[in-house]
Amino acid sequence: MQIDTNIISQADAPSLYQERMKQMASDYLNTRDQQRKINSMMTKQGNRFDIDIDDLRQSNPELANYVLKNPIESIGMFEGHIDRAAKDLRDGGAKDQSEKQAAQQSAADKAFPTKVKKYYVNFTGNMGRNHVTPRGLKSTLVNQFVSVQGIVTRMAVVKPKVQTSVHYCEATKKGLIKHYADDTNLAELGEGAVRQGTEGDTRFPDTDVNNNHMSAEYGFCVYKDSQILTIQEMPENAPPGLLPRSVQVILENDLVDKVKPGDRVEVNGVFRCKGAAKNGITNGVFQTHIVATGVNSLLAEKEKPHLSETDVRNIKNIGKRKDCFDLLGRSIAPTI
Repeated sequence: MQIDTNIISQADAPSLYQERMKQMASDYLNTRDQQRKINSMMTKQGNRFDIDIDDLRQSNPELANYVLKNPIESIGMFEGHIDRAAKDLRDGGAKDQSEKQAAQQSAADKAFPTKVKKYYVNFTGNMGRNHVTPRGLKSTLVNQFVSVQGIVTRMAVVKPKVQTSVHYCEATKKGLIKHYADDTNLAELGEGAVRQGTEGDTRFPDTDVNNNHMSAEYGFCVYKDSQILTIQEMPENAPPGLLPRSVQVILENDLVDKVKPGDRVEVNGVFRCKGAAKNGITNGVFQTHIVATGVNSLLAEKEKPHLSETDVRNIKNIGKRKDCFDLLGRSIAPTI
């Protein structure tokens, strides 16, 4: 479908505007450089794709601004495209009979919950006004993509969070599969996301509709790792005479246990708020947190060697040589 990009604005047609942004995201990821990066990530068995916001800003300034202002819809668009690319790559590489049979499984088998590899998106680079300290996280940045630097002061243990539960009723010999809504799954919060609905019921079922007892099959449930840490404003960035501010950060999946207390880190993610109501009444003051899409240790970034793809290729070629040890010896201590 061809969309006239000159007449559609966000205020006039929100659905068409979002469709236009989705097409822009697809065009950007279909470029040769991005396709090479996606293939490299899949080859290295990675599952988090970093997009340089500076490169995106040079290629498409409007899309870069949309990512910062509407990160939830943007993450869903980019992750959906990468998931489709990974599926096409897997389907194209299914050469043996076992993989073909697995692709032709029945609908009942597809409904049974399985842990499938999910690809995630993180945006890096210069965030402009959205690059702040914990003190700078104001209400104007809620639901926007932010980059925050601070010191890790507290870390909770990694806990599994259930995504899909499996239950079995001995009386009726029937099972139940229940999916749970999660406000930290950013890709599923987008406007066009496909959700496996729970109709607002997050209760862990122990009985069926006829009050028959149901037992949970914990081994068949699907979980994800979740961890909460607190980052505090760096002392050199805090105004004189004022206490440093802090903010909670939610890490999930491959981001857990990437840092430790005392590390100076940079967290990229979506600044979110969550309200707490008692008996349907709230005072309107919500707690805020960051749902992280990427976390990096600033100290580790300074200490690690910077190797280009050419350097890595040359190192591998030297490792294949039979005189590798002699070559290294002559390079380090040629007079011995």
